[in-house]
Amino acid sequence: VYRVTTEEGATGRGGPDTSDRFVAKVIRDGKRSEKREKTEAMVRSGIDDPAPADGEPYFAWPAEVVRDAGTDAFLGYLMPYVGGRDAQKFASARLGWDDGPPRLGYLTALNLSIAIASLHAQGHAMRDMHHDNVFVDDGDVALIDCDGFYVGGRRHNYPSRTYYPRY
Repeated sequence: VYRVTTEEGATGRGGPDTSDRFVAKVIRDGKRSEKREKTEAMVRSGIDDPAPADGEPYFAWPAEVVRDAGTDAFLGYLMPYVGGRDAQKFASARLGWDDGPPRLGYLTALNLSIAIASLHAQGHAMRDMHHDNVFVDDGDVALIDCDGFYVGGRRHNYPSRTYYPRY
C-alpha cells in the first residue's frame, strides 16, 4: 500500500519506486467508494502482461493501492507508466492515410490484438475501448484506464459501467 498526505504541497511517501516507472491515479471523491473494492481486487489478482520483458507494458493495471497517510482512506492506485500517445493522435501523426509505413500499422494492430486476446483469456474485457484509452508508441500498445474494465474474478466479477456508443 502506498500512502500519501493530502495536505497542499505535500509529496507522497513510502511504497514502491515511483521515479519513472509508476504514476498515481487519484480517483475523484465521489467515485472512490464505488472503485475501492474493484481496485483492491485488481491489485491482489494482478494481470499476466504478455509484453516483452524489455518493452513497455501492455496494461496500465493497478499495481498498488494509494491511501491517505493520515486517515488511511482509499485515494486511488499506482500503475505502470506507459509512454506514447492516444491511438488517434498516433495514427494521424505517424501512419498517414496514403503515405504512412504499412509495417508500423501492422505492428500496431498485431500488438493491440495480442493485448486484447490476453485480456480476454484472463476473464476481463475492455468495455470502454476507444482511442483515448489505447496508447501507441512506434507500434507498442498499452491499454490504460484499466479500472474501467470489466474484471472477472474467481469469487466476484466487477462490471464496467463505462462505454462509448460510437465505438
